Amino acid sequence: MPSHLRTLVFLLSLLFLLGSSPLHAQEPTTPAAPAAAADPSSTPPDDEPTVTATQQAVDVDKSVSDTRIARRIREILLATERFTDLEVETRDAVVFLRGTTTHPDAKALAADLANRTQGVAAVVNNIRIDEGPTWTLQPATDEMRDVWRAVIRALPLLVIGLTILFMSIVITGAVSRLITRLLTRKTGSELLRNMVHKTIFALIIIIGLYLCLRITGLTRAALTIVSGTGLIGLVLGFAFRDIAEIFLASLLLSIQRPFRIGDVIEVDGHTGVVRKVTSRGTLMIDFDGNHIQIANATVYKSTLKNFTANPNMRLHFTVGIG
Repeated sequence: MPSHLRTLVFLLSLLFLLGSSPLHAQEPTTPAAPAAAADPSSTPPDDEPTVTATQQAVDVDKSVSDTRIARRIREILLATERFTDLEVETRDAVVFLRGTTTHPDAKALAADLANRTQGVAAVVNNIRIDEGPTWTLQPATDEMRDVWRAVIRALPLLVIGLTILFMSIVITGAVSRLITRLLTRKTGSELLRNMVHKTIFALIIIIGLYLCLRITGLTRAALTIVSGTGLIGLVLGFAFRDIAEIFLASLLLSIQRPFRIGDVIEVDGHTGVVRKVTSRGTLMIDFDGNHIQIANATVYKSTLKNFTANPNMRLHFTVGIG
C-alpha cells in the first residue's frame, strides 16, 4: 500500500477514536437546601388558636378520609381523660381541635398527636386551658384525705410503738426499784437514791419513746421540727435552764454531802433543821416552826453554815444582871 494511503487510514482511525470518547465530564448535582423550619419561639397566647403544619409530605390523593382522621384523633384524646367538651373536625386534611382542659401540657399533646396522624396537612388548635376558680377548698380537702389515709396505714405501727412505750414504763419501775434497794445498802443519802432513781427512769423512758417514734416512722419528722426551727430550741433552752441548774446542784450536793438530815444549818439568811432533801430543793424547819424550802441551786451557790457538823463550838451571847 502506498505511504500516503497508509497515512490517510491512520488519520481516519484517530478521528474515529476521538469521536467515541466523552469530551465533557458530567457535572455533579448539588442537593437542594432544606426548607427553613418554623420559629418555635413565636407561640401565640392560650386564648388564640394555634395553627401548625405537619412535617410529612402532603398527599395529593387523599387516601384517608377526613371522618376516619377525626374519629381516630378524638378516640385517642378521650382516652387520656384530660379533655372536656372535646370536638375534632377535619376538613380537607385540616384538623380543627376544640374543647377545654385543665392541664397546660394537654393542649400541646393534642396538637402533636394531630400533626403525627397520617393524612393530616395542618392543625388548628382551639383548645382552651381552664385554670379553675381563683379560691377553692379542693387542695385542703385533698391534703386532709391524704393525711387520713396515712393515719390509717400507720395505725398498726402506732399500736406496736405504744406497746413498746408501755413496756418500757413497766421495765423502768422494776429496774428503778432494784437499783434503789442496792443503793440503800451502800449509801444512806436519800437525795442520791432519788437522783439515781429519776435518772434511770428518764433514760429508759427516752429509749422507749425513741423506739416508739422509730417504729411509727415519726423520728425524722420530730427531729426536723425540733432542729429545723431555732425558735423551739431557744424556748426550750430558756425553759430548762433553771431545771438543769437545779438538777446538777442536787447531784453535787448528794456527792459532797455538806449536811445530813437533822443538821442545823444556816443558808441564804435562813436557819433551821434539815428535814428533807429532794431533787428540787432542801426543806428546813426554823425554830419558830415554819417550813422553809430552798432550791438546791441556791443552797449550793450560797454560803452554808452547819452548826451540827462540829460538836465542839463556841457561842457568844449576852447575859443581863438585874
